[in-house]
Amino acid sequence: MAEGCYTLHLSGALLPGTERTFAKGEVLRLVEALAATIADSQATEQIRLCALAYALALLTSRSRKSAVGAMARLAAQPNDQTDNWLTPEAFRVQVPHHHAFGKPAPKSLASLLPTSIEFWLPLPISIRSVLTDLGRFDPGAWKLSEPGWNAHFELLKQRLAAAAPRLSEARIRHVMPVAIWVKSADIVRTQIISGQLLDHPSAALHYYAFSVRELVESYVAGIRDWLPDDRAVVLPKYEATDEELIGAPNAAIRDESLRSSI
Repeated sequence: MAEGCYTLHLSGALLPGTERTFAKGEVLRLVEALAATIADSQATEQIRLCALAYALALLTSRSRKSAVGAMARLAAQPNDQTDNWLTPEAFRVQVPHHHAFGKPAPKSLASLLPTSIEFWLPLPISIRSVLTDLGRFDPGAWKLSEPGWNAHFELLKQRLAAAAPRLSEARIRHVMPVAIWVKSADIVRTQIISGQLLDHPSAALHYYAFSVRELVESYVAGIRDWLPDDRAVVLPKYEATDEELIGAPNAAIRDESLRSSI
C-alpha cells in the first residue's frame, strides 16, 4: 500500500504505543520524571527550564522552541500582570488551516454564531504555579543561544534516559493529540485542540465549529489519565461559554441541535 496521509496515520501518528508515539506507561513515567526535575532545587536552572518546556510541549503539542519562547516572555512580565496563567499568547491554540475558511454570505449571518480561530487550554495547577513563578529564575538563564538550549535538552534527555529511553520531541508532541483521539475518536476535534493537521487532510475543518466548552472538556478528559493527582484542571471562567464557537464561520450554526447533527 502506498504511504500517504491515511496510512501514515495508521502507522502511528495518533495510535498509542507505536514507533511515533509513547505507550501510556511511558507517558506516566515521563510525566513523573519531568515533575521531579522541575522541582529539583539541585538541578541547574537551564535543566529545570528544559524540563518545564517539555512538560508544556506534552500538554499543548507545541515545539520545545515555542515553549521556551513563551516562557521567556512570561518571565519578563511583572508578576501582577501574569493573570495567573492566561497571559502569554504563545500558549493559545490556533485552528490549523484557518486562513482558508470562507466568509459567510451576508444573508446567512442571522443564523450563525460568531467564531474565533483561537482559544486557551486550561493547564494543570502544578504547571500554572511554576509558570507564574518564572520571574524568580536568573534572567541569565534565558540568554542562551539556540545551540545552547539544544545542549541542555540533550543533557536532560540523558538525565531522563532511565524513565524515558525513547524520549524525542516528536513523541512528546504526539502525547496530547493521541490522548484526545483515543477519548473522542474525532479527528477534527483533535486537530483543533492540538493546532495541527496531524497528517490528515484539512478539508473537514471547513464543516465544523465547536464551543470552547466542548473543546476544553475533551482536552481535560484526555490529559486526566496521566495527571491523576492534579485535581485543578478546570475551565477558565471567560472561556466557559457557548456564545462564540471555534472553527469555520460557515459551520457556526446558531441552532445547536442542527449543528450537532451535521
